[in-house]
Amino acid sequence: MNMKILNNISKWLVLPVISATMVLPMVSCEDQPDKFELTDGVPTINYVRLVDAESADSLITGAYLSTDICLVGHNLTSIKEIYFNDRKAVLNTSYITDRTLLVTVPGTIPQDVTDKMYMVTAHDEKVEYPFKTLVPAPSIQTMNNEYLEAGKTGVVIGDYFVDNEQVPLSLTIAGVPIEIEKNDQYNIYFTMPENVPEGEIVVTTRYGTSVSKFHYKESRNMLFDNWGDTSVPGTNLAANGWGKGHIYNDEYSISGPYLQFGDGSTEIEESATALWPQDLFEFDYWPGSWDVPEKFEGEGAAIRLSTLFNVADWKNMALKFELYVPSSSPWSAGALQLLFSSDRQVTVQTQNNLWWRDSSDDAINNGYAYVGEKYGRALYRPWTTADDKKFDTGDEWMTVTVPLESSFIYYLDGSSAGKGLDENHFTGFTMMLYSGGVTGTPCKPILKIDNVRVVPYK
Repeated sequence: MNMKILNNISKWLVLPVISATMVLPMVSCEDQPDKFELTDGVPTINYVRLVDAESADSLITGAYLSTDICLVGHNLTSIKEIYFNDRKAVLNTSYITDRTLLVTVPGTIPQDVTDKMYMVTAHDEKVEYPFKTLVPAPSIQTMNNEYLEAGKTGVVIGDYFVDNEQVPLSLTIAGVPIEIEKNDQYNIYFTMPENVPEGEIVVTTRYGTSVSKFHYKESRNMLFDNWGDTSVPGTNLAANGWGKGHIYNDEYSISGPYLQFGDGSTEIEESATALWPQDLFEFDYWPGSWDVPEKFEGEGAAIRLSTLFNVADWKNMALKFELYVPSSSPWSAGALQLLFSSDRQVTVQTQNNLWWRDSSDDAINNGYAYVGEKYGRALYRPWTTADDKKFDTGDEWMTVTVPLESSFIYYLDGSSAGKGLDENHFTGFTMMLYSGGVTGTPCKPILKIDNVRVVPYK
């Protein structure tokens, strides 16, 4: 796979909840610091401590990357720059007084390790202070494609991937040693060998060993994989509601049948709110049966999805699936809406309730909750920040990760949802390409989707 394409799509592997610069609300070590003015002379450091009030009495001689620390000494207003080893820190004069200075240890791994802090004064004098920059064990977040085929370029994505002559960076998948072709702090590149089974990803550096929460070729907690095609092994769950989707098993398949939205010729308009052929852009699974009373297990009944994974741990889990958007049919309008539902919202016997009526009408089950009640859903819309406002996956499959707790917080138009998820909210599921509160350009997209699952994330 082209490295440029990998770099372009890797930021979309985990659904962003919000695009904003986080500002750390640090509090000065002194209640009323004087207005900052750069002074002459050199600084003196008495000790270093953590900023966290609960740990304020703990003196430290080193700190992990991206940790907030407080320098305590004299004439600290003479400092105009600070380096930790060879990495320059960002100074905020609002947090500098004569006796205290708050700073964050840079998040980039140093190349020239001296275990010292270097303070540069107004007159370019350099003052050294012994202080270790500690690097955590590697952090494994995801892969570019957790169902990567043999011979394809793979990328393990995370942080703190450090190669070292004494302790070389190493990678195994399901116990199989993988040859690393190149790496940086956040990515490990390799070519997937033949016959690698399902299993964990393990990364080892000089700073420790980490094991992935997810599996390569994940089979745990699978919701939809063979899409009802019983000739292929899988959960056998298929569409059970209004939107059936279109199922294919062809040269694009990575693990048997997959669901497809769009056909490459049907256009959605720039806001993606116009009515469209439902089976082209929607997939519904609602539990239950037409029996009286309604049943949720046994012959003729669609099971509750909540029976397939530990819903009590949902806050530590993520929805994952593989996605393929061909370059010939890019995506540039609307959001892929991802909705979990409870029995109170919709079952087989209540699916014809008031789809578009507001929830203030209590005539039937408070209206249909997907629209009438503002229950949280995730909105996956990666095209919105693509350079050309069009998105495709470079004619390759990629894995999308959608954390349940932080991502299922929106209403269909992109506004905040009135109600979030809870343990009872995982019996049904809907995907639809619709609205999202964003305006793009008309497109004729194709989205191929497979291996929808809910798996450990944190």
